[in-house]
Amino acid sequence: MSARDDQARGTGFPRTARLRTPAEFKRVFEGGKRVSAGLFRLHVLLPDPSADAGGSHPAGARLGISVPKKVAALAVERNRIRRIVRECFRRQRGSLPAGDYALVAQREARGAAADMLRNALASLWRRAGALKPEPPAPTMPSPRHGPAAAGITPTPARVGPPRRSRSGPTPAARATRNTQDPTER
Repeated sequence: MSARDDQARGTGFPRTARLRTPAEFKRVFEGGKRVSAGLFRLHVLLPDPSADAGGSHPAGARLGISVPKKVAALAVERNRIRRIVRECFRRQRGSLPAGDYALVAQREARGAAADMLRNALASLWRRAGALKPEPPAPTMPSPRHGPAAAGITPTPARVGPPRRSRSGPTPAARATRNTQDPTER
């Protein structure tokens, strides 16, 4: 069975189901919610339902995987983790809410058994499925609170000459002392 057969049945991991550019990852990291487990950290960015007229993300659930070299120095280990993540995502993709998911492996994932990785991922997918989209940002700025909203200007806490430093007299005071006649001292 080829990769094309998998894609035709909808069980593959097509390009439309992936986060590919750094900008897509950055948008998810900055605007998404974070769900953590011991082995993985998942950032989830669900689309705003009011902004999306169709009611769903055009590509469904999309996944981006990051396995840093600090987690697993060997490419073989990083690729093993990625393979397991892709396999679990393919199985759960239909039950996940439409949106963007960025998964980052943690140090504990290095050397973990495949069953442990699958269990941690299953837990993350369940928790991600329970997340609700963020409400849209208000279009009107919120009113200011406090004295400025009432038109009252706050008065400064201290009125008077500036305080002198504890390190000694000010430069102006030292200059006047040095101009005195030495016999008057």
